[in-house]
Amino acid sequence: MALKTVGDSRAAFQAAYGRPCAFQFQGFVGEMLGSTTLAMVSPTWSYSRVFALGFETLCSTFIGDQLSEKDAEHLVTCMYKGLDLDAAQMRADAQAMRDLAAASSEEEMLASDDFKKIAELEGSFKYSYPFSAGMLALMPLVDTKPSDETLEHWYGSLKLDHLRPIKDWKYFESSAEKMMQVKQMMVEQQAAAKRKEAEKLKADAAKAAEEAAAAEVAASAD
Repeated sequence: MALKTVGDSRAAFQAAYGRPCAFQFQGFVGEMLGSTTLAMVSPTWSYSRVFALGFETLCSTFIGDQLSEKDAEHLVTCMYKGLDLDAAQMRADAQAMRDLAAASSEEEMLASDDFKKIAELEGSFKYSYPFSAGMLALMPLVDTKPSDETLEHWYGSLKLDHLRPIKDWKYFESSAEKMMQVKQMMVEQQAAAKRKEAEKLKADAAKAAEEAAAAEVAASAD
């Protein structure tokens, strides 16, 4: 059986979504489908609940409140369909990891079954960007701040190299900051548009009042 290609994933996503993806999400959706497909076809790929948390975290960060809850859920569900992933399982596993982290210390998290299963693979676990995002999402839940040293410690406990995760962490932070700036700009643009509309309505009302007064004066003169 032929391995699934990035094109296959994108075609499956589009068939499920049924309409053009909004411009502001095209890059994110394309990157998620592409990088995740390439990770999943690797011989060393194995599913992890940390991966599920990371995927959900990335979607909430870069789609979030830019769409209604219903539309955002539909978009993410179609991404899962494109990747042949179970949306319900992914969401449940992501929440389970949040719950586990909320009840754990940092060292308890590193000693959890989820981490042990990866460490037992002796470095043959396939790293992916969503997995990295999941690791980053867990850290504040166990009162740990991401840093070069923290990532080295966490990935060391998994017997995985920490250099790429550090690079991806910095990329994630930069991308999230840019997204916040874009959202702020959109809010400011919307506020400016509303102010302009309010000023126009006020000007129109003043003009109408003037015309009404002039008409009343003219009528009195007659």
